Amino acid sequence: MGKNFRTTKRLFACAFLFVMALCASATGQEGDVIMIDGERWNLLGKPIDHDSVLYHRLLEVLPKDRSINTANWDGYRGYWNIKDNRLCLDHIEIERYDKDKKRSHVENIPAADIRKVFGKYYQQKEIVATWFTAEIRAAKGNTLYYVHSGYYRNLEYEQLLTIQKGKVTNRQTYHNRVVLSYGFSLSDIKDEAEIKRLFPLHTQNYPELAGVKRILITISNIRLDARGNLVDCDVRVTPLGQTNKKKENIQGLAQEMKTLLKKIRPWKTLYINGEYVSTFNHDSTSFAYELEQPKPASAEEECFDKDYFEEMPEFPGGIDKMLQFIAENVRVPKCVTYASVEGRSIIEMVVEKDGTLSDFKVVRSLHKDCDAEAIRVLKLMPKWKPGKVCGKPIRVKYTVPVQFRKPVSQK
Repeated sequence: MGKNFRTTKRLFACAFLFVMALCASATGQEGDVIMIDGERWNLLGKPIDHDSVLYHRLLEVLPKDRSINTANWDGYRGYWNIKDNRLCLDHIEIERYDKDKKRSHVENIPAADIRKVFGKYYQQKEIVATWFTAEIRAAKGNTLYYVHSGYYRNLEYEQLLTIQKGKVTNRQTYHNRVVLSYGFSLSDIKDEAEIKRLFPLHTQNYPELAGVKRILITISNIRLDARGNLVDCDVRVTPLGQTNKKKENIQGLAQEMKTLLKKIRPWKTLYINGEYVSTFNHDSTSFAYELEQPKPASAEEECFDKDYFEEMPEFPGGIDKMLQFIAENVRVPKCVTYASVEGRSIIEMVVEKDGTLSDFKVVRSLHKDCDAEAIRVLKLMPKWKPGKVCGKPIRVKYTVPVQFRKPVSQK
């Protein structure tokens, strides 16, 4: 009985710690604080947590009645500084709630408890984080990008610190910024129907998908240029719900998906730590895609979209001239001026073999008046440079977002 009880207790404790770990990673975390060259920065991480023994020793001396919340499951905050290129711990704070005064107050952990935990890490009266080897970010300023999970965020100013056994071996400082606040982002996709409208994949051309009803598309490592064009990304396509099939990447379909992603211009773009990235800059995003029953493709359909392009269709002068043309010719509808309707109408069209435009369709509607105006402006465009395969012009579907904003003078 006693043995079973102890086993059950251990299992419960393990399950509790596992659930706590899941919760901690599923919500935004506060991190520690670091002073660099006399300035206060947010440290996006907790160096103490990297050593499990040290971490549990610290928890043993922390007051049990300290305040704990979902952004700080451990209920402490470390304060750090860099001295002689060493990462040094200055002090540790906890927060307590006074029930009588009905307010919280901050306390420093006593020096005796700090020495009890970090005794062997003292060097010339400084606690040096010699247990810590990793890259960690320090950040301050306005938040440019935020995901409510862990430390997935980017601020206006960041320093990337490379630490080797407590020694700062490299320090890179970045001034992050928004490059394009308009355009396409994967986070804008609302549902599976919109996925299929944006990405008309030729799944019927892949025999390995016979009998498969749904596939999973995973997109990661999105890399853009300064103009919001997709330079490259990683795409993986695997069958869903097929236990008897290997979950191998269908490379041809993954390449087709990547080609369709590159046709969308521009993307919402951030300049983050030396790279141009999407505003949806999580590690990866996945979505399901329902397959249609195979249909024999007509000759007309075959020339619409190809998996590979030698040359993409292009507005005369490139994307900047296209955006300039739209800005100079668009008329702000009354729904924008008086009803404060703002956003993007996304229009799909076909660039014909001779460069003329046809088959205008609304992929995402903002407002019927905005959609109509977007199509009107696109119809005014001159002939494009057509797309080519094997040196021959082909008909290509092309997606264009048209931005509508209330005039600045009326805001």
